[in-house]
This record gives sequence, structure tokens and C-alpha cells, in this order.
Amino acid sequence: MMLVKVRDIFKLPQLKRLRLVAGAKGLDRTLHWIHVVELPDVMSWVLGGELLFMTGVGIRDNLEVLNTIVKECADKNVAGLVINTGPYIHKTPDKIIKLADGLHFPIFEMPWEVRLVEVTKDICNYIIAKQIEEKSIQDIIENILYGDCSNAETLLTRAAVYGYDLGNLHQVMLIKLHDNLEHYKQNDAFAENYILDVKMRFQQIVQGIVEKNGQKALFMTRSDRIILLLPSNNTAKEKQRLESMAADLSESVKLYLNGRKISIGCGNPYEGLQQLKTSLEQAELALKVAQASTIKRFFDYENLGFFKVLFNVQDRRQLELFRTEVLGKLYEYDDVHHTDLVPTLKTFLEENADNVAVADKLHIHRNTLKYRLKKCTEITEKDFSNSQDRTLLYFAAMVDTFLNL
Repeated sequence: MMLVKVRDIFKLPQLKRLRLVAGAKGLDRTLHWIHVVELPDVMSWVLGGELLFMTGVGIRDNLEVLNTIVKECADKNVAGLVINTGPYIHKTPDKIIKLADGLHFPIFEMPWEVRLVEVTKDICNYIIAKQIEEKSIQDIIENILYGDCSNAETLLTRAAVYGYDLGNLHQVMLIKLHDNLEHYKQNDAFAENYILDVKMRFQQIVQGIVEKNGQKALFMTRSDRIILLLPSNNTAKEKQRLESMAADLSESVKLYLNGRKISIGCGNPYEGLQQLKTSLEQAELALKVAQASTIKRFFDYENLGFFKVLFNVQDRRQLELFRTEVLGKLYEYDDVHHTDLVPTLKTFLEENADNVAVADKLHIHRNTLKYRLKKCTEITEKDFSNSQDRTLLYFAAMVDTFLNL
């Protein structure tokens, strides 16, 4: 879903007399539609994302009601409030301005002489145009990545209409929430609204970070993941920027979505729409590795290293035999004694034998870690100080991770 933000309506020339008086930090709130309201009790039917217009005829001299309305609007994620200043509300009270600033809830003033019907029509037309653009862009991405892409020239032309140049290098990035939202009861109205809210905020975060990084990317949502088509110049600096953007995305999702985690996979850049399917396949593989990793949440296909070899192994049984040969006794010990030697060993190898980092990662005392590692050496009969033994264990750990993807 392409998100329209409150700040976007400032671009409309017809709204030049609309004046922001409070809540400037909330201009990135999502705007879905507009409503003209006059009754103070509006919270029973708003869903969030509405821009409310109010003349004050239902309030008149009881301006204290505005205090309750602003609080409830902010709680329900209403996009903002436009006060039609005139005979009923002469100006927004200072107390309300202070409240809205604290809640990051945008309040606008619009002079009485401005025709309300014209303003609301312009905003509605803008939202509808964006919805049409969204549907068209989603159709473009669907055709490129999941269709036969036989009409490449047409797709290039359609994308150019919206300012996207798909004739240059592009790569696919997949961003997936760890929390599986689909397990919530679909017949539960509260759960459905909750899922919608999380997905909307997830998309809003991604859109904001992509724009912040100066990327003009086509994107679409599928279930609990977002698919991006990112322009690329395939330079070292560009790769560093992707790493930085991925870290920014991970931190922002954790901060604004109640500690949730994401995994990110990126395919190689290609020129030519037909080859972007390959980038998608690579991004899917990189995403699988990112989901299984306890260290990194972002992988690009180019840097998958040994995993690329494993993905091309035809005989999975050989990999399973190798894992059993090296790690089988550890797994048996864990099963019998209800211990965590295998996860401890894998974390130890992934953290490059940094005991402090491993203990912090596993939330255990260092003496506990030392005991576990000693048991690992005894059971596997491998010496961690021996480079050949450590390499064998590392490859076995990678094979184990791969088999669990």
C-alpha cells in the first residue's frame, strides 16, 4: 500500500491557505481519507488515518471539548485535525496547541471564507490518484518478478510515468517481519485491525528509511514482507549504503514496533527486467540465511560465501551425514540432558571465539560458557585451538544452519 502522509497535502496548490498551528512533528502520520465532523463524539467510528475537518458548530463556546477530541484523535492514530476558523472557533486555543505539540498531532487552521467542499475534493482526488498509482506500480512489480515479463517496453514506459527509470541496474531487497502476523484469528475484528495497524506501521517505517537514504524504489507488500526494487550503481560505496540502510531499518522497526525484529535479504543488481527474477531468487536465499543467523539480520547474495555452495548441493543426504558425523554426539547429549551445547558451539564459532560476546549473546555467565565449551571439546573430540578442527566445526555449523532453513 502506498502511504500518503499528512505533509503531502502541503504540495497541493489549492491548500496554500491551510496553516499548520500545532503538531509539526506528526506530519508523517498516514492519511487515508477525510471526514467533516461536527459532533464531539467522533471516536466511536474513526479507524485511524482520517483527516478531520471541523467548523465548531457542534462545539460553539465549549472549547474544552477540543481537549478531549485531540487526545482521543492522537490515541486512535487520526491523521490530523483541520479547524475551520470563523464564527464558532475564532482561533485554536493556546492550551490545545501545547497539547497537540506534545502529542505530535497536527492541527491546521483554515479561514472560514475558503470553501470547504473545494478543499476536501482536492484532498480526496489526491488520495485517489495515489491509490491508482499504487495499484499500477504493484502491477508493474508483479509482472516483472512473478509474470512472464514479455512486455518489457510497456513496463518500462509505465514505470517512467511515475518517475521510475527501470532501464538501469536494479536489485531486489526483501524485508520480513519475524513475527508471523497471520497466526492471529482472522475472524477476530480486533486481531484483524491489529494486523493491519502493524503492517501499515511496518510499511511506513520502510518507506521513511528508503526516502531518507535517497532511494527512489518501487515497493509492494506480500503477507508480512516488503519487496523493494532498488536502483544500484554496483559500487563499494553503494553496498555500504545498503548495509547502513538495513541497520537503520532494523533499529527503527525494533524501536517503533515494540521490539520486533526483521530479516533482510538482497539479490545482485541486474540490468534488464527479465533478469530481476534472478535477483529475487537470490534475495530469497539471502533472506533465509538472515532469518537463521543469530549474528546478522542482513545478507546480500554476493556475500553468502559457503552458503552459495550449499544451495547448489544436489544430494541433501550427504550434508545430513556430514552434520551427523561432526555434531551428532552433541545433539544426542543435548537431547538426553536437555542442554544447549549445539547452540552454544554455533554462537561461539559465529562470534569468532570471542567469549565475552558469546556470553552476552546467550545471556549466560562466562564460567557457564567455559563449562559448555569444555563439554563440546570432550564430546566432539575436537580441539578449538587447532585451526583444522575449528574449520571443520565451523563448516558443520554452517551445514546445520543451512539444513534448518
